[in-house]
Amino acid sequence: ERIQYLESLRAEAESTPWSVFEIMCRALQQHPRGLRFIALWAEINVVRRTSRRVVASNLSCYHCFYSRPAGSDAWAFDERRLDQGVRKAKRKFARR
Repeated sequence: ERIQYLESLRAEAESTPWSVFEIMCRALQQHPRGLRFIALWAEINVVRRTSRRVVASNLSCYHCFYSRPAGSDAWAFDERRLDQGVRKAKRKFARR
């Protein structure tokens, strides 16, 4: 069931150019409790081949991604923080 959803995301991402950030947002919306980094990276790789470095960079740079609980390996997405954008202190380190 989850693979079917990810494959439908892949079809959408191929028809409309999506960034890795958008794919991450869509993938994490389905996991309100959060998702471990390796599982998130695996799901994103189903949609589009992406390096771990790019996924980790996006997780640390954007306000809308946070670890849940704090300091753990599980990452969650907060749609309310989406308009805050990139953290200023991390902007120069972002890999896209």
